[in-house]
Amino acid sequence: FDSMEAIVYVSDIKTHELIYANLKFRQVFGHEKSMPVEGLKCWEAVNRKQTGPCPFCTNSRLVRPDGTPAGPYEWEFHNISNNRWYHIVDKAVQWYDKRIVHLGTAYDITEKKEKENLFHEFEKAIETSRKLESIGTMAGGVAHDFNNTLSIIMGNINLAQLSCNEDEPLKYLSIAEKAIMQAKAISSNLISFARGGKPVKVRTDIVSLVRKKLETEIEGRDIQLIFEADAIPGDFYADPAQL
Repeated sequence: FDSMEAIVYVSDIKTHELIYANLKFRQVFGHEKSMPVEGLKCWEAVNRKQTGPCPFCTNSRLVRPDGTPAGPYEWEFHNISNNRWYHIVDKAVQWYDKRIVHLGTAYDITEKKEKENLFHEFEKAIETSRKLESIGTMAGGVAHDFNNTLSIIMGNINLAQLSCNEDEPLKYLSIAEKAIMQAKAISSNLISFARGGKPVKVRTDIVSLVRKKLETEIEGRDIQLIFEADAIPGDFYADPAQL
């Protein structure tokens, strides 16, 4: 048992008294080889600060109502004291002195658990990628239809500009034209996204970008804009249309 990489221990089912513990048990739970652990309660040997049986103790699962040994019980446990995962096989057996004891064998499966978690994260990433792909396909279709509609609107605005000689209506038509161009830029971004394109990042003046956006929003409205902003230190690179 001392040559095994698994933790092996035997305890009295009724009293929880530790009868045997192999070398791996001593190493994992910090017991020197010269110091006996036999006679300690099993929960005392595992966690010196503990004052009673573990709430997840499997003793009651290992024996039948008449007290005879039942089949083995397998379970997994995360030990928070050393942050390791164990696959545990517990079984009630008859000891040489005829009493029924708890034979526990625990295998360290921490690496297996970590690989399983990485695999689950990978599966989630693939699912997210599939969802983004479907969203991109939909966005591309919507953007093409949107572009067609914008082209019709822009054509009619241009025709209206050609046939209008009054300054006031021309001002409003000019505002509408700018808005259409902005909408077309957004539509182009959607198409780029649908095709898997990346944003084209350039050096961007954030304050100036915000100012222009605000001015565009209030253009043609009876709104007075007062905009104050401290200079932002450092250089920023972004796709202005997407930002």
